[in-house]
Amino acid sequence: MILIFLFISILLFQSPPSVYAAPSNCLGGGEGLGPFAKFLCGGVGVTTDAVGNRLNSVISAILGLLTVIAGLWFLIQFILAGFNWINAGGDKNNAQAAWQKMTNAVVGLIIVVFAWVFVALIGKLLNINILDPGDMLKNLKITG
Repeated sequence: MILIFLFISILLFQSPPSVYAAPSNCLGGGEGLGPFAKFLCGGVGVTTDAVGNRLNSVISAILGLLTVIAGLWFLIQFILAGFNWINAGGDKNNAQAAWQKMTNAVVGLIIVVFAWVFVALIGKLLNINILDPGDMLKNLKITG
């Protein structure tokens, strides 16, 4: 616990690296973003449409992976809780702990599902397509 606290303290109190924006054809200069900018803006004559499509691909892949991990975590926790419930052997405390673990797994899965619904609903209410950040990027007007 102390090591984690020290690590976080070092990260918070170190001076941030200098970031310099260089002129570029991609999004008004994205050199300050390092490898992320090189990935999104790689290539000659990259348009905001191409960058938006790449951004959508990356974010979609990350969110999809996290959703699959959440589903697998639910499945593992539910199966382990089921085994604990079967192996409780009549012990009321063990059976109750297993039932609580099952309940927590289901609640966690419900939270993941409702997070998607909540984000989509907030996007609709604010008239922003939050689940499609590349579309917002495509509509940016770059001056310079």
